[in-house]
Amino acid sequence: MIEHLASRLADYSAQGVCVALSGGCDSTVLLHMLVKLRESGRLNQPLRAIHINHQLQAQAAQWSRHCEANCQQWQVPLTIKEVQVQSQGEGLEAAARTARYEVFDQALQTGEGLLLAHHADDQAETLLFRLLRGSGAKGLAAMAETRALGAGALYRPLLSVTSQQIEEYAHRHNLQWVEDPSNQDDTFDRNFLRNRLLPLIETRWPSAKKNIAKAAQLLQQSNSIVSDVIAKEFKALNYLKARLGSAVDVKVLRAYSISYQAELIRYWCQQERLPAPDFTQFEKVFEQLEKGQDSSWKGALLKHFNGRLYLLPDRQAKEFVSCDLTLGQLLLNSESSLEVLEHQGSGLKPGSYRVLMRQGGERCKPAGRARSQTLKRLLQEYELEPWLRSEVPLIYSGDTIAAVGDLWVCEGFVQHNGYRVIWCLSHRDNLQYKDSNK
Repeated sequence: MIEHLASRLADYSAQGVCVALSGGCDSTVLLHMLVKLRESGRLNQPLRAIHINHQLQAQAAQWSRHCEANCQQWQVPLTIKEVQVQSQGEGLEAAARTARYEVFDQALQTGEGLLLAHHADDQAETLLFRLLRGSGAKGLAAMAETRALGAGALYRPLLSVTSQQIEEYAHRHNLQWVEDPSNQDDTFDRNFLRNRLLPLIETRWPSAKKNIAKAAQLLQQSNSIVSDVIAKEFKALNYLKARLGSAVDVKVLRAYSISYQAELIRYWCQQERLPAPDFTQFEKVFEQLEKGQDSSWKGALLKHFNGRLYLLPDRQAKEFVSCDLTLGQLLLNSESSLEVLEHQGSGLKPGSYRVLMRQGGERCKPAGRARSQTLKRLLQEYELEPWLRSEVPLIYSGDTIAAVGDLWVCEGFVQHNGYRVIWCLSHRDNLQYKDSNK
């Protein structure tokens, strides 16, 4: 197994190696093999480990101490992170995965590889689990060996190795690990597959796990080809990065067949790090697209505006407290900011300003206009997306609007070498998109 791991590492481009260490048998074996490779001079990258304490079991603190003891013995730096697992209808397993991958995403250093100890048995469980949920070809490809994650990448080098091989290695090297009692609770779907269904299947087909894992690998290869084709076709949609989310030409999208549209939307969601609709949700999405109506699913929205279809995070607009406008980046709330820069061209003249939210009924006069107009009418004219019009920051000088976001500067407040204002909106990556595997 060490030789297999060494060969897989040679194919990765990780500048450093970080092991997701649960303290269980699989991740303990993975870390031990990496230590052995380091000792033999075949692992030259920095090696460290990260342990997530989900605080779901009475023994959780003991597991953290166990990981700490192993890492001290093997001289591997260890980071321990505690998380609060809050299920919001998706189940405890999914909530724990969400919390775990959020930490992984934030913890990875630039160019670093996160190594997970998922193996062939896990891959077989994942494929069967998704098959029973009615997943399509992409879902049935199960867990990818590599994918981008945070500032680095995620790697699963043991997907062709069985749990039996891992356990044999652990016993051969007298390794110590922790056992999670929840793994025996068959009320969890994955445990039912692992403890009851797969053993039954293996009584008839002894190589079932390896063959299922191989099927997942073949599906991944097919999906890779499909993804390449879809990526090329997506360019024809006249993709435009918007202030929030992005947009495509809805007529061009609708010219494709329904199945092609589904693949294009899935690819689009992946690019925006948003969850894609499932099979049932797609039926409603296409029905609404046919009628020119907006649509939504958990975590994302599709909205029509000016002949384009916008893909957006499903979010609630957040208010901000009025504040002074100063040079630099001014955070209005967790999703909105103004960046104020010195500018050599025409811009907002220096002065004392306050930033306020829109209240309704405001009027102003953009520079060069003959008369003032209502802000509502001006925002329509400037074609700001309707869903952002309530959020646009208004820059006041006293009781007078001096500028509206970065859309325009008002009459009397323009100056050469003035300030350039940039209004930025962002959203936190929707966690439902993050790896939904073990």
